[in-house]
Formats: sequence, structure tokens, C-alpha cells
Amino acid sequence: MNDLAPIVATVMVMLVPIAWILTAHQRKMAMIFHGSQQNPQNQQNSNNDALAAEVRELKQLVYQQAITLDAISTKLDKVATADVQNRLSGTQS
Repeated sequence: MNDLAPIVATVMVMLVPIAWILTAHQRKMAMIFHGSQQNPQNQQNSNNDALAAEVRELKQLVYQQAITLDAISTKLDKVATADVQNRLSGTQS
């Protein structure tokens, strides 16, 4: 019985920090859970705003790429037209 007392005391000392960590975690999780339930509309609005901003950014990128492709196409058309005219006239550059 005398050998059991130090083991029980050690276990009890170790349980205090473990209990403190678990209750702190539970408190944080409860705050997160209740916070998300109180403001679901605000969270949804911020998600919608973020998605709208991303869509605007993607549209802008697509527009820029379309303009670049159009410019490249125009340059290729000019080169091809000049090449055809050179072939028809019999001159080569």
C-alpha cells in the first residue's frame, strides 16, 4: 500500500495539466462553434465577396489573353499576306 501512494500522487499531478489543456480546447471549440452560428450570414457574404473578386480577376485575365491572341493573330495575318504577295509577284525576301 505504501508503494501505491507515490504512483497515485504522480498520476494526479499529471492529470491537472491534461484537464487544463482539454478544457481550454473545449472552450476554444465552443467559441468557434457559437461564433459561426451567430454570424452565418456575414460569413456567407464574405465568401460570396471573395468568390466575386476571384471571378472578376479571372475575367480580366481572360480578356487580356484574348487581346493578346488577337494581336498575335493580326501580326500573323500581316506576315502571311506579305508572304503571299511576295510569292505572287515572284520576289522573295
